[in-house]
Amino acid sequence: MRHAIHTLPSIDCRCAPAEEGSASGRTSEDRSRPEGALSRGPRPSGGRSRGDDLRYRARQDPAATEHDPRARERSRRAAGETDGRGGLAGLALSGAPAQEVLLYGRNSTDDQAEAGTIQSQQHFLRHYAELYRLRVVGQFWDAGVSGTVPLEQRREGRALLEAAKARPGAMVLVYRLDRLGRSLRVVLDAHDALERIGVSVKSGTEPFDTSTAFGKFMLQFLAGLAEMDRANLLERMSRGRDRVVRAGRWVSGTIPFGYQLGPDGALEKSARWIDQAGMTEAELVVDLFRRLAGGSSAAAEAVRLNALGVTSERNCASGRRRVTTGLWKPDRITKMVHKSLYTGTHVHRSKHGTEIAVVPALIDEELRVAAAARLSSNRRLATKNARRLYLLRGLVDCRCCGSAYCGATHAARKTAYYFCSGAKVGRKYGGRVPCDARMIRAEDLEAAVWDDCAAFLRDPGPALAEAQRQLRARLSDQPKLEAQRERLFAALAEKSAERERVMTLYRRGRMPLDEAEQQIDDVQREAAQLREQLETIRTAEELAEATESQYTDAVAMVAELGATLDQIEQSGDLGAKRTIIERLVRYVSVAPTGDGIARARVTYRFSPPKAAPVSSLAFIKHEDNPDAPADAAKFRRTLAELA
Repeated sequence: MRHAIHTLPSIDCRCAPAEEGSASGRTSEDRSRPEGALSRGPRPSGGRSRGDDLRYRARQDPAATEHDPRARERSRRAAGETDGRGGLAGLALSGAPAQEVLLYGRNSTDDQAEAGTIQSQQHFLRHYAELYRLRVVGQFWDAGVSGTVPLEQRREGRALLEAAKARPGAMVLVYRLDRLGRSLRVVLDAHDALERIGVSVKSGTEPFDTSTAFGKFMLQFLAGLAEMDRANLLERMSRGRDRVVRAGRWVSGTIPFGYQLGPDGALEKSARWIDQAGMTEAELVVDLFRRLAGGSSAAAEAVRLNALGVTSERNCASGRRRVTTGLWKPDRITKMVHKSLYTGTHVHRSKHGTEIAVVPALIDEELRVAAAARLSSNRRLATKNARRLYLLRGLVDCRCCGSAYCGATHAARKTAYYFCSGAKVGRKYGGRVPCDARMIRAEDLEAAVWDDCAAFLRDPGPALAEAQRQLRARLSDQPKLEAQRERLFAALAEKSAERERVMTLYRRGRMPLDEAEQQIDDVQREAAQLREQLETIRTAEELAEATESQYTDAVAMVAELGATLDQIEQSGDLGAKRTIIERLVRYVSVAPTGDGIARARVTYRFSPPKAAPVSSLAFIKHEDNPDAPADAAKFRRTLAELA
């Protein structure tokens, strides 16, 4: 079934006053007509055309127009209709059955929904249907839905399609074609879906008729214009946001916790007092970071804040309140920790590049890094649902593939092992060659590492002496590094002066352009080398500070744990052993040697790395014997049992 999309002209429904000098409102031409004959009626003001008069009279006296064939024909012609097609107005005036229509409207954002833009569409479409005597059989309004979302994926759009299936021959009436979609593909898909079920589409404000080739072209043309208009709008909005960010104002939606908007729209420290916490909102953020850096977790802090009754609800830059549960969640705290915003740097990314804005800092970078490191450690060392306490959980990795070693217990033998997760993941998900690293008895590896930790606590002298020697060596280099830094800063300032002199010579015409460009390139290259040397000095100073901190921590830890070591070993307290290992061991790297022995390289915090052979559990690997499916099946089955 082929349906046309018709275009109707608008009708001026304004009432015009009677002409002066005529009490009855009839002109001399009207008085010359017999009583009861069709009258022209009072002519609207403003010098309107004959077609305007006919449309006005049809509106004022539809019954008289209906009984006069000549007047009815003139009305149809004035409306741009033909006898062969008989537009919607012709159907309404001739007494034919009213056309069934489904009204559809849409707006894109919640802000537009609050502004009432969809009510404007409703008002227009309802009056349009009333004007042309169309029978409305359904109304569907999508609020806050993007025009790039396909019609069948919208809540009201799906309902529209279902209603259209039950009414073939009906017509979908929209205010403008871009309300149906803001993408050419979306509009064409919606039109095709409705056309397949025998329903046409009409725009109340745009002229096109899809029963003709030109009308179909107009449909695609208008849909393309809608898509281009949306792209231009997004482009202007994006550049506007970038400009506002450069001006120092906040445009990124929800205002971060700990901040408030100032009179100029820029972020400033929040002075809102929180009675439950006994501090301001900004001070609460600082306290949160300090607790995390001190050893707390995101989950524990979320529970604490919820118990205090501190809400996490925030306002948007527009003043609208963001609707949330108000409860703190661990992922919310984790996102706060990884934001550079709280250290004074707001990074705004758009398709045009990255804009950096300076905001008031609540914490320093050192505190943020410490909190992030603690969260990373908590995630790496989490027990999760393990039934056995693995002393080296999260500390062992594979030197073959870089994957982490995980703990598992053999179901039948009740023996605990560490196995490379790369061997299991490669087989389960495919697309990656499984690692052939062998599994290691947990008891053997844990015993070797614990013996080293216990030996360090009983006799920390050699390790502390080595740490102290490294610290003194680095501290002795500090005066030299400081003098070198001053020389580099002076040289860097001289390079800036050289660049200015080159630019001055070029502006005065005493140096050609190509020579000036070459000189500036040389200056910039030399300045980059100086900056690299400054970065090397900064790294050396940070290393010296880290060594001093490690030495101080080692002395304090030995004094704290050395006295309780014998008691821990006698009681076999695995939790206490785990705590000591976390504080002494950085990581353990395991690599096979090919002779049934896996070599574990243990890196301690206060001594050089130590390599110790650890016995491994020998399993047949199907990579070494691809023609033995039974052995491969045995290997996979064993991994499944361990998991």
